[in-house]
Amino acid sequence: MKRKILSVWMILALLFCGVPSAGMGEVVITATANATGSALSVSIMNGTAITGTYVSGSNNLSFSQYLEVKFSCGRDGYQAIIISTDNSNISANPKYTGGGSGSGLILTSNTATNAALHWVVFTDPVSGGYTFVPGSDPNAEPIKTSNQFFVADKKESPFPAGYASFVYDIDAFAGNLANAPDPGRSTVTGTIYIYLGANLKFMPAGTYKTSMLRIELVTINPDQTFVVHNRRTVTVTATR
Repeated sequence: MKRKILSVWMILALLFCGVPSAGMGEVVITATANATGSALSVSIMNGTAITGTYVSGSNNLSFSQYLEVKFSCGRDGYQAIIISTDNSNISANPKYTGGGSGSGLILTSNTATNAALHWVVFTDPVSGGYTFVPGSDPNAEPIKTSNQFFVADKKESPFPAGYASFVYDIDAFAGNLANAPDPGRSTVTGTIYIYLGANLKFMPAGTYKTSMLRIELVTINPDQTFVVHNRRTVTVTATR
């Protein structure tokens, strides 16, 4: 197999070992493997925690903080950076208790309710920050989805096309990729920047949170199963 790794759009990461004590928004290292020939780091930029408050009357919440993801991979096979939540994980706080996928942010006062979390990726920071904009019909499409994607949950794996779990492009799995914002990126090492947004306009008031935003560096097998080499976990909190 030729060596290949997706070029930048967040569905993913993983790295190194050790588990420090976790605070809100802190990057927590929870690697299940310490793979030789790969590395991944995730840092919160423009703040120490990813947290924001929805402004009444607006169409969405754009977090002012963003993620800097640095990675390298010299392994053989098809590698990818992927992004997802893991809200049904026994260690999730809050843990999703509803019947659906439970992707995105969970309402802490009613853990069967979840709100969509969106992401977009760039190879350079966006001057002045990134604002998630509504679609042509804000009621039907509060966040434009042509290049701003939903974060899927691991409960949905294999991830559905259009949910853009792959932050980097892998030609062999193009059916699972989305253009966020540009297709066709491919690199073995690099730095990317992921911006997050949430649609809370039509959601009940309260605090929405995921303690399990996973960023992983993976190898994708021909049967589309993943081998996770490095992982980072980030907490995101929003208030409506």
